[in-house]
Amino acid sequence: MKHTKIIIQAVIGILLIAAVIYFLNPTQLVNVFLSIKVEYFFLAILAYVAMNIVNAYRLKTIFNKVGRKIHVKELLLAQFGGMLASDVTPGRSGYLITPFLIKDKVPVESGFSAIFGIQIIDFFVKIIGGILAVVYLSYVAKFDAALFWLAVFGISIVTAFALIMAFALWSKKAEKVLIMLEKIPFAGKLFKSLVDKIETFQHEGKQIKSVYPQLILLTGITWIGKGFEWVFIGMALGINFPFYVYMLLQPLITILQFVPISPAGLGFQESAGLIVFLLLGITKESAFVFNLLARIVLLLPDIVLGLYPIIKNGVDIFEVEEKVENTEIKESGIK
Repeated sequence: MKHTKIIIQAVIGILLIAAVIYFLNPTQLVNVFLSIKVEYFFLAILAYVAMNIVNAYRLKTIFNKVGRKIHVKELLLAQFGGMLASDVTPGRSGYLITPFLIKDKVPVESGFSAIFGIQIIDFFVKIIGGILAVVYLSYVAKFDAALFWLAVFGISIVTAFALIMAFALWSKKAEKVLIMLEKIPFAGKLFKSLVDKIETFQHEGKQIKSVYPQLILLTGITWIGKGFEWVFIGMALGINFPFYVYMLLQPLITILQFVPISPAGLGFQESAGLIVFLLLGITKESAFVFNLLARIVLLLPDIVLGLYPIIKNGVDIFEVEEKVENTEIKESGIK
């Protein structure tokens, strides 16, 4: 059953990509691929790696605060392992395996609290950036109605995720809210498992509130790093938007990776990205290749650096819900 669902979700993403390719000019598409400046493509990969180094430091900041000592190198490998899992799971839910990749050094409950705290900030950055991008596109181009509603859909999903995580960490009514969410198809099982862990999550959530200024600063740096990543992809294809345009476009487009229908929003991100770039005067072939490269830039380092910690820890990236549900909750002992 599990593997059938995974296959169906992957097929949906592939069909969406195939549908986009169907409307492209094959000759022009080949020409765009042949015109890629490889040096800028590798600079984009370096920017992505640098961004994940900062992400590892965000985790270290939290663990230092709650008295968990772990080397940043181990956190970096776990970060890439979590990112690799998120690349191939709907809604990027696979990132939740990250605590299981460092369970020998940090209790899984502490890992979840850290991830939730960081993801809340990440999601609100995407929400703000996405809204600003919609405003920008409405001002500079004739905003397509289909794209508008797709953007609203993506922003709504991420907003829901952010609010759920915020409730889980800080609200006294969190348990009641999570019990209501248990009825949601597919995700309900995960919410049910969180109910049993809510006391631990909230205990550690309170501990990390004081480091939120540092986390917000580091998140701002990662947003800038993502902007440079997209600038380099654009330079590889001769698409020379101003830096601030890439800073706005990337949260709007990548927000669709959280659509829980295909692996990491496969097909949804590429379709929306193509429409956005068309509105800004880019050919559909260049727009498609840009968004395809934006996914490949993530996949290559995630596979190279993330596969090892997953194999080492024997983690099945498609069993996120089961792993969360079966996690034994122990008193953290944090004072």
